[in-house]
Amino acid sequence: MIGIIEPTYGQHDHAAVNAALVRAVALAFPDEKILFAASPMHRRYVESSCRLPPQVSTIDIAVPPPGGVSVRRLTAQWRAFRAVMGGVNKPRAVILLSSGPETFFASRLIAAEFGAVSLFIVLHGNLNDAVGRRSRDPRRRLFDYRSGLAAARHPRIKLIVLEEHIRTAAIRLQLAPAPSLLTWPLPLNEDEIEKSALRRAAGSPIRIAFIGAATHNKGFDKFLTLARALSNCSAKRRYEFRLIGAMIEEFPEAVHSNIPLSAQPLARDAFIRNLREIDYVILPFMVDTYALTASGSLLDCVSQQKPIISLDFPAVRNLTERFGRIGFVCDSMEEMQNLLLSCQDVSDAVVYANFCDRLATISASRTTVATAGVIRRDIGP
Repeated sequence: MIGIIEPTYGQHDHAAVNAALVRAVALAFPDEKILFAASPMHRRYVESSCRLPPQVSTIDIAVPPPGGVSVRRLTAQWRAFRAVMGGVNKPRAVILLSSGPETFFASRLIAAEFGAVSLFIVLHGNLNDAVGRRSRDPRRRLFDYRSGLAAARHPRIKLIVLEEHIRTAAIRLQLAPAPSLLTWPLPLNEDEIEKSALRRAAGSPIRIAFIGAATHNKGFDKFLTLARALSNCSAKRRYEFRLIGAMIEEFPEAVHSNIPLSAQPLARDAFIRNLREIDYVILPFMVDTYALTASGSLLDCVSQQKPIISLDFPAVRNLTERFGRIGFVCDSMEEMQNLLLSCQDVSDAVVYANFCDRLATISASRTTVATAGVIRRDIGP
């Protein structure tokens, strides 16, 4: 049996990716039972993204709300791990779909208690917590993310990153030894892949969206500034700006924009439906942040064949190097603004169609079937 646990996200976060990973594991081991442990709410979001394969059974676990490191969170994760390990059929492998500092310590305890189990911890962008300034308080340093990574150095604990550029950066920054780091390409949910993407209608306003969680790290403030600049010039009739997602941080300047705003996340089907209606997606991400993070928003663009207008960050760079241009990549927001002011390249139908064709090729390489082969290789028969 294989156990899959979502230990840190109890609501909608990462549900679509987790759904694809659960399906990929089931495809990798079609004759093996799989136990999926998650909060009831998270499991409902996962099941709304895709139907769980028939060999997957589920159990409910308590997942405390996000925020800080505490004994309560460690205890909750320990209980969740024990619930998976305590059944009649003990799993030979456990996949943890996300991690906080406490996850590593709990995993080390599980590895010590159960000598036959292998653990695979998915680093869902959390590696950013291991870089930068650390607290001077020794009590906090003892239990922060970097200390957790050190605690997880064990021959039966592997760390999973979701893009190869993250593994490269993690090794360069000495966050973990190379043999402990594995790459599982972030899979797409086949049920969501757009099979016949609509091409942009000539003559209509170009619809440009910011997608997902509107945060400063993802550059939503830059998006608002860009939209405001374009609305105050002669190019304003050429573009229509949208937010397909929710503002989960405060942006006072957003009140004065003409962009419809929401503080609540969209249901996944509504998110996909809205994404299919637009032409380009803006990705004004913080470059340093996304050196250690896989972008779900970028993969949504891939699955829906939506060309990007982006700052230059590693995930975009890697896809471009492998498959060719999938949109416009800019060195600065000023360059992005100038690109939209000129409008000529952005409105070119042939260029746009080429972007979409390359995105379709990438999409075909990111199916759960392709990821299943990698997972089977690393976990073993």
